[in-house]
Amino acid sequence: MWARLCQAMDRPEWVDDPRFSSRTAREENVAQLEAGLSVWFAARTTADAVYRLSAHSVPAAPVNTVEQAATDPHLRERELMVEIPDAVAGRIHVAGKMIKFGRTPMEVGVTPTVGRHTREILTKVLGYSEERVRGLEDGGVVRASAPPEPVT
Repeated sequence: MWARLCQAMDRPEWVDDPRFSSRTAREENVAQLEAGLSVWFAARTTADAVYRLSAHSVPAAPVNTVEQAATDPHLRERELMVEIPDAVAGRIHVAGKMIKFGRTPMEVGVTPTVGRHTREILTKVLGYSEERVRGLEDGGVVRASAPPEPVT
C-alpha cells in the first residue's frame, strides 16, 4: 500500500527513504510525512485527490460536509440520507437506512415532539384516568398536549 501511495503522489523517492521505510519509521517521522501530505493535498481538489489515489488502488473517499451528504445522489439513492417532514423545522435531512434486511424493513420517520406520547403512556400503559392526566398537565408536571402536525 505504501508504494502505491507514493506512486499516486508522484513521490517514488519516499519508498526507499529510511524515514518512511516502515510503519514505525513513519510514526517516528510523522511531522515530515504530514508536511509532504499537506502540500500534496493542498495543491488539488478533493475530487482530483480521490481520483489519483483510487487510480493507484489506494482507498480514498471524500469526507462530506452535512450539506454535501444531504444532497449526495449516491447517499440519497442508497437511502443513507433521507428527507423527512418535521413539525418544527419543516423538512430536514436525517441519517436513513444504514442497515438493510430483506425481511425486516427499517422505518425512518419524524421525531416525536415533546408530549407526543405522554397521554398514550399515562392512560394506556399506566392506566391513569383522563382527569388525572389533565391534572398533571395543568400542574405543569407533564406536557401531554397534542403536537403540531408535521409539514409534508
